[in-house]
Amino acid sequence: MKTLEKNKLYLLACSYGPDSMALFHMLLKGGFRFIVVHVNYQMRGEHSDQEAKDLATYCKKKDIKLYQKSVMGQQITADFENWARNIRYNFFKEIASTYDEEVVILTGHHSDDVIETYIMQTNRQKYINYYGIRQHSEYQGVKIYRPLLNMNKDQILEYCNIYDVPYSIDHSNLEKEYTRNIIRIEHVNKLSNEEKAKILQDIENNNKKLEESKQTLRKKFRQFRYIDTNLINELSNDEIHLLAYEFFAANDLESYYTSGWAETIIDFVNSDKPNIIEEVGEKYVLIKEYEIIRLLRTNSLNQPSYAYVLEKPGRLETPQFALDLSLPPKRGEISDTSYPLVIRSPEEGDTYEIDGNIKQLNRIFIDWKMPLRLRKVWPVFVDKDGIIIFVPRYQGRYDKSEDTNIRIYLC
Repeated sequence: MKTLEKNKLYLLACSYGPDSMALFHMLLKGGFRFIVVHVNYQMRGEHSDQEAKDLATYCKKKDIKLYQKSVMGQQITADFENWARNIRYNFFKEIASTYDEEVVILTGHHSDDVIETYIMQTNRQKYINYYGIRQHSEYQGVKIYRPLLNMNKDQILEYCNIYDVPYSIDHSNLEKEYTRNIIRIEHVNKLSNEEKAKILQDIENNNKKLEESKQTLRKKFRQFRYIDTNLINELSNDEIHLLAYEFFAANDLESYYTSGWAETIIDFVNSDKPNIIEEVGEKYVLIKEYEIIRLLRTNSLNQPSYAYVLEKPGRLETPQFALDLSLPPKRGEISDTSYPLVIRSPEEGDTYEIDGNIKQLNRIFIDWKMPLRLRKVWPVFVDKDGIIIFVPRYQGRYDKSEDTNIRIYLC
């Protein structure tokens, strides 16, 4: 709790179980600013409704703002846990977005939850990007913090008893219907404190090894800003999956990631097609542009056409490019007699002369291996007579730069 800040607003995800109610009491005791959010899945009939009522009563007594949502969980026949998580976190995000300040989600996860997750991960034998549960994470841009990961279940129950914290026990957690319940009942609950400590140490050691692998990949792939397909074949399957996850996380799309995206990236690499696009949610795309794979906003693919007039040599700053013609260029395409210049986006039917040969501009772009999205906005220089006299040469290294705008300096 020492890492929490008094001036921040926190959103407590509260089930009215001992974990979240202990955290509720700690926030009250520490004088922190927080609101409470509760989702009633109506899976246990009157018991679920009573928990919602008891929480509402407690929040009113403590003068804490409460947001509640009820959903018909009994109608879900498959993968209830994943469905419930999406419902829950989408509601958290919805509430957080109503505030004109940053809101950080707090959950009551503890060290026993970490061990349960670790056992599930190792049993599944899937590619892992982090063992256990992260203390800090995000959900679609909203920060999540889990302050109780250093406490175990017994310590939380003891805290509730000492401070007379009200809570309810979800008896469905004692039923072996879900994988996590089975692991908790048959494995974690039977572990001694020493055995738990050893597993937590193993988790820490494994995460250190993972972090070393991430650092190596981070250097090779330029902080995960993009993926160079030429380097993929050097990686193992584990490294490719780790790369794919870190790539999404570095682009603030961690919540959209599934292991299927690693397979998509492999398909991109193996495909002969130079340009491929796959939608990531509603606002983003995973895009292959020759040897580069990027994550971009969908609206970046549909930039409007433009045209700017430069009456005399000088500088020009636009949303599409930055241009400096303040000094007389050494190359002969542009001269004082060329003005006024029109710098515009390409148009259908444009032709350009290169080495004495007139070619379709779009064909030139293909020869240059220019990404499709840039072909729509690449600057074309037209002189006062309406003739295209200059098109900046595209080079692959341009698209690997951090600068999103085209910058042109002729000298």
